[in-house]
Amino acid sequence: MNISNLVILTIGYTLALLALNRTEKKRRWMTAVFVVLPLGFLTYRWAIFFGFVAETLIAAGLSFAVFLLFLVIYGWRNPPLDSSEAIKVIGQDDD
Repeated sequence: MNISNLVILTIGYTLALLALNRTEKKRRWMTAVFVVLPLGFLTYRWAIFFGFVAETLIAAGLSFAVFLLFLVIYGWRNPPLDSSEAIKVIGQDDD
């Protein structure tokens, strides 16, 4: 088992899951289409080609565990904010 591949894949999967979770609800499909699905497809092809299927599956499980730990510690109490409509610009004069 190649530990460096395991660590890199775990970090990549965790960041993709965090990006998917922390985007606003209206834009999650964009994150899924442009981040999560390409990452999943490319790592699937890479794992099949080089024979690192076990490391890939273990990394997916570890990243899901880290993601759940993040949700328990931080994520459920602080959901992502809604759209940019809530942004308030300070200093603009609307006279």
